[in-house]
Amino acid sequence: LRLVKMPEMMDFINEHIRSESLMLFASMLKIIVLMLGVNHVIACSWYGIGLISSGADDRWIVATDAEGVSLGGRYLLCFHWSLSQFAGELTIQPENHRELLFTVCVLFLGIIGSASFVGSLTTAMTQLQMVTSQQATALSLL
Repeated sequence: LRLVKMPEMMDFINEHIRSESLMLFASMLKIIVLMLGVNHVIACSWYGIGLISSGADDRWIVATDAEGVSLGGRYLLCFHWSLSQFAGELTIQPENHRELLFTVCVLFLGIIGSASFVGSLTTAMTQLQMVTSQQATALSLL
């Protein structure tokens, strides 16, 4: 439901923020929140795949002894795994074909996603630096 209202919130923010620097900062914040949201969905999917995978012992949850960890601890473990995929790192080894297939897909999309994420943030930061430079030049002329 919140995702449905997101475009309305962004339109509201765009209409009421008059500062170009603040708009660029809001854009960078939006990119970061989107990245965290994607990682949340991937982490929850990874946990779900670990729960439903066939076989009692050939699951990453069993191999890492995550069954005895609290729900918050398991979420942090999955979220860490999800974040590490965007760096191309395997913190938890897949234990069966279903987990391996999911890991390969996430790694592939993670490479593309991280390149896009870094590119978008770099563009926004460069624009912010240009705006700041222009404002400094304008102030020095006064």
